[in-house]
Amino acid sequence: SKIEDGLTTHTHHRLTKVPRLMKQCIDEYSAFLELQLRYFNYGDLNHITPEPFSLTDCLRDAINTYVYKHRGHRSIDCMCPISNAKCLGYPVLVKHIIWSLLNNAFYAIAAAGKGEVRVWMNEHEHYQYLHVKDTGIGISDEVKRHLFIDHYTSKLDGTGIGLMFCRDVMAAMDGGIMCLSKAEEYTHFIFKFPVSRDGP
Repeated sequence: SKIEDGLTTHTHHRLTKVPRLMKQCIDEYSAFLELQLRYFNYGDLNHITPEPFSLTDCLRDAINTYVYKHRGHRSIDCMCPISNAKCLGYPVLVKHIIWSLLNNAFYAIAAAGKGEVRVWMNEHEHYQYLHVKDTGIGISDEVKRHLFIDHYTSKLDGTGIGLMFCRDVMAAMDGGIMCLSKAEEYTHFIFKFPVSRDGP
């Protein structure tokens, strides 16, 4: 039937993209592991050469390649503005920061049994801001005070490395990270990226 033919064509079109996407994911993950190993070996990112990158492209790519752990977790409300601005830093690491925050957001939603995830960007003066917000279990003031302390975690199976790594990556790019949250209501992470002076 026409419907079956349409589904077959659509499925075939999607399958033709799988090898390219798999190679892209493998290459990027290998690059990420190499950078992360250097980070743990040296204790900082000063020995890694930063490069100009588009935060808009980085966010869009991170969302498109994010691996959902559960079928019900396909509800990211993402707004990627068109921007020619360039940041100077580590795009591979930024993608993994976004993936890490999405993992945390969906963990919070699963724990609360409700909620949604929103990701968006905005620009102000010489900075771009990336926002990741979920309406899951939120974070208490007590936990929030310890969030960026080395190896601190409130999860039973956590290591405390994720946000510590995010903090150090943003610091190495002369940026910053902050958390706004209310227990039982929401968690909102804001990342501040300086725009490269050599960019448009």
